Amino acid sequence: PPPAVGPLVADVREGKGDPVYNAHSYHTKVPHRAIMRFLLHYTEPGAVVLDPFAGTGMTGVAAAFCGHADAALRAQIEGERAAAGLGPPRWGERRAILADLSSVAAFVAHRFCSPSEPPRFEAAARRILAEVEAELGWMYETRHDDGRVGRIHYVLWSDVFLCPECGGELVFWEVAVDRQAGRVRRRFRCPVCGAELARAGLRRAFEEVDELDLGGRWRRARRSPVLIRYAVPGIAGRLEKRPDADDLARIDQIDRLRGGAWFPRDRLPPGEETRRNDDAGLTHVHHFYTRRNLLALAALRARIWPAMDEAPALGMWFTSAHAWGTRLNRLLLSNYFQRRGGVIGQTLQGTLYVSSLSVETNVLERFRLRIASVPHTAPRRTAMISTGSAERLPIDDGVIDYIFTDPPFGGNIQYAELNVLWEAWLGVMTDARAEAVVSPARGQDLGAYQARMERAFGECFRVLKAGGWMTVEFSSTRAEVWNAIQTAIVGAGFELVSVAALEKTHKGYRALTTAIAARQDLVLSCRKPGQPEEVAEARAALDPEGVWSFVEDALRRLPRVGEVRGRTPPLLYDQWVAASLRAGVPIGLSSAEFSVGLGRRFVIRGGMCFLPEELEARDAPEEGVE
Repeated sequence: PPPAVGPLVADVREGKGDPVYNAHSYHTKVPHRAIMRFLLHYTEPGAVVLDPFAGTGMTGVAAAFCGHADAALRAQIEGERAAAGLGPPRWGERRAILADLSSVAAFVAHRFCSPSEPPRFEAAARRILAEVEAELGWMYETRHDDGRVGRIHYVLWSDVFLCPECGGELVFWEVAVDRQAGRVRRRFRCPVCGAELARAGLRRAFEEVDELDLGGRWRRARRSPVLIRYAVPGIAGRLEKRPDADDLARIDQIDRLRGGAWFPRDRLPPGEETRRNDDAGLTHVHHFYTRRNLLALAALRARIWPAMDEAPALGMWFTSAHAWGTRLNRLLLSNYFQRRGGVIGQTLQGTLYVSSLSVETNVLERFRLRIASVPHTAPRRTAMISTGSAERLPIDDGVIDYIFTDPPFGGNIQYAELNVLWEAWLGVMTDARAEAVVSPARGQDLGAYQARMERAFGECFRVLKAGGWMTVEFSSTRAEVWNAIQTAIVGAGFELVSVAALEKTHKGYRALTTAIAARQDLVLSCRKPGQPEEVAEARAALDPEGVWSFVEDALRRLPRVGEVRGRTPPLLYDQWVAASLRAGVPIGLSSAEFSVGLGRRFVIRGGMCFLPEELEARDAPEEGVE
């Protein structure tokens, strides 16, 4: 039977700076060092843990590192547990069973959970790069003004639009970018007729070209190369140029090349994100790459796939570096003009958005840079990985000691759609109809999502030992999604015992730019009945009207001075959701509705929430001071 432990109620804070976390750019990952806290609390060495929504396999990585943590991490975790009044952790490897519907997630999880053998991987990677460099390196060459040959770092491509007044062509980079402010202007003038224009009113310029891979003609939005950053041996500093006649001729030559090695030509399936770029002519997988990068990726893949038996980490290398080769990369204008690092931004999280200023990187250079990042994997193979649905687990009843999982957050991320480029190169596509997400484009509503999650949690309930624990990491700004996940957990038979916070200290795009976005994930501790246990729980009767009393009480418990994080609207919302879940009460307000209500009933200053009397006391002059 599982050890007789109570829920882990201490909040967990773990950053994303660990090399293992950064070895791959998959959409979402829970840091393995955070998961280790839960495995060490709920299980003994040798226990079998399950993650039915495994993603890239961080639960499996954590299971292995429980037996191979370095001294600094051991001391940190032991200190945390001692401070929380908990006993020492039980160090030692755990075994993991991982499942995910996505083929690329399972592919990457297999690599993450296998020792990478760095010397063997590095030798194979450098050999492959040298071969492709010898074949296609000429495609990434440009000439300096003194005639010397340089190596391209990246090429900036700009959309071309048409002036609605005169029909003249407008190169977006030239007319819309404010170079002093480092941003795109909302309004600008046509250089042909002088008309004042807004970006929203522009029409794309189109062109027709031969479709070399599908046959026929291809109507696509026009894009123009406007800047090349490059390096020349012996010349220091940042070198840039406008593409000259030689550069344009080279691009034209490459665009006429028919590929030798295989690459995917699939039509993108229906979906909000997968059909986002249809109106620009980006309808098939190979349209999301410049011809230069498409041919280079094909040549790399042709050599990597036969060598993966020799060095399995090569598969991680390809899928990790691949993202740098698509048209989804964009120029970060403020960093570029202020000469800061991080000029190239990869795919915006949660979307297949193609910027009007897209960046074509040198794929060979990017693969070379990723060699040092890829070997950070599990120290030993202690996990088994399955590609399949969480609704049908090929596991016997009552054999799992503990479950940790990070399921899809409603409609937050459309995994099957966003993985389509990766999976096309693997040749195995996710069946989006079986995905547990809310997708209006595919007719999958919140009710269908809740039903799928309840079936998945039902499978978790079946395979978990009596008295065992399941930890569900979850986040949403929508009340109805919280209600759906709560109903699914309880409907499957689990007791929702406690709620704590898990904060990943580097934020995603939406968390940084959306005022109402959740700033932390909540960790739901769920128990399968079968073991006597008393859980001290304050069950406040919370509802949409009583929420403001809850907020008032929460504010009164907080200090009145300093930058108190607990006073921010997103964290107050998280506190209320957690208390509602503990009380078994439906969530009655979305994050947006909650934020509006705060503004009407309390005082918001500096992004923090206060009671009126708190500010009166804080702003009052000290006694004896005029």
